[in-house]
Amino acid sequence: MILESATFLSPLKAYSWIHREAKAMEWWTCERFMKKGASVEIRQAAGLLVKNNLLSAFKSLDPAYQHYIKSQLLPCLGEAKKDIRNTAGTVISVIVQQGRILGWSELLQALVQCLDSNDINHMEGALDTLSKLFQSPHASLRKLSLGSINQFIMLMPTALFLSMDQYLQGLFVLSRDPVAEVRKLVCAALVQLIEVNPTFLEPHLKNVIEFMLQASKDDDDEVALEACEFWSTYCETELNPELLREYLQQLIPTNWSMVYGDDDESLVDAEEDESVPDRDQDDDSLNVWNLRKCSAAGLDVVSTVYGDEILPTLMPLVQAKLSTSDDDSWKEREAAVLALGAIAEGCISGLYPHLPEIVEFQLPILDDKFPLLRSISCWTLSRFSKFIVQPKYLQILMPPLIAKWQQLSDADKDLFPLLECFTSIAQSSCNVAESVAVANNACWAIGELAVKVGFLYSLL
Repeated sequence: MILESATFLSPLKAYSWIHREAKAMEWWTCERFMKKGASVEIRQAAGLLVKNNLLSAFKSLDPAYQHYIKSQLLPCLGEAKKDIRNTAGTVISVIVQQGRILGWSELLQALVQCLDSNDINHMEGALDTLSKLFQSPHASLRKLSLGSINQFIMLMPTALFLSMDQYLQGLFVLSRDPVAEVRKLVCAALVQLIEVNPTFLEPHLKNVIEFMLQASKDDDDEVALEACEFWSTYCETELNPELLREYLQQLIPTNWSMVYGDDDESLVDAEEDESVPDRDQDDDSLNVWNLRKCSAAGLDVVSTVYGDEILPTLMPLVQAKLSTSDDDSWKEREAAVLALGAIAEGCISGLYPHLPEIVEFQLPILDDKFPLLRSISCWTLSRFSKFIVQPKYLQILMPPLIAKWQQLSDADKDLFPLLECFTSIAQSSCNVAESVAVANNACWAIGELAVKVGFLYSLL
């Protein structure tokens, strides 16, 4: 018998022996050596032979025998011997690539059950199989395998923890994937990993940062959005800020994705209604998280960590955008005003000497022909409110704000951002003794605005 003759051979010799002897029988009987009872070496060699034969002949097999082979492989995912689990995963990946996942619905159920299991062998077997599918020539399988594992990052089961090096290697390979959806999943995985346990990525941080810099500029907005999440998450962890400091001159221009996209729902709504505020309300389009909002939030967090260090890189960009005046570039100006608001707190020490100019520059924008520019100007002024409650600034700010309020009809949606601005000023003024009168005026204005806003809501 072939089995008895090859039992004590090394895996390589066992494979050669089986391959030679298999010429005298139908090749698929070698699959039976995958069953328990034989030595690990024999089973490995048999599995390798099955894999090689399936590469060329699986599609020509009778469907009933295809099903038989599949059914014999699935129990091997939970084998006690790691070598057998790995061999089963290799054979499974070959079958999937030959017949696509749609031809093996039981596999998905089996992998999910293994991942949900408390048994370390089953979990490792499933993870190993999914990681092998990272290298599939079929994008659908790469997305499926990576997406399946990503669902377990936040839970971080023991099997994934122990397989982290292998998983990271797969991620780094897929980071160059030509398919945008795969790159998006890679970015999402890295963001989750740095949130769950930053130490996983510490040995690879330079490479991860450089990849994320490129991904943040990806032509696909969904990839760029997932990559953009990385910067806030990095700054909020306990990772060494010095490493990212080296990349600030690249990061700040790269993260300049705050310009409204042509398909942004807020922009579409503003074109239909000439006055839609840029703030979170009940309108679903204003609650959609997108690249613009993520970039602004990231800039806010980065500025709180690195402060005025980012100004030499950021401010020339802001000033260049603000210097434009034609209608075609209004979205660029809007992004520049948004950037100023985003760094209002983190960079205040560097911006403080320029507050009069910042306030004076914002005021004309309150009457800009573009409603989203008017709205973002109110928001940015509210971000600086705690720093401009001194009389010398308020004398500049309050008259135009009150004049703006008096111009608005009860049905004008510019009331929303203006109310937010007055509220911020009133809250900040209450803490400054010399600004009590301003606080009173602001509170009075808030009360009047609230009446109008209530009327406006009744119309929506």
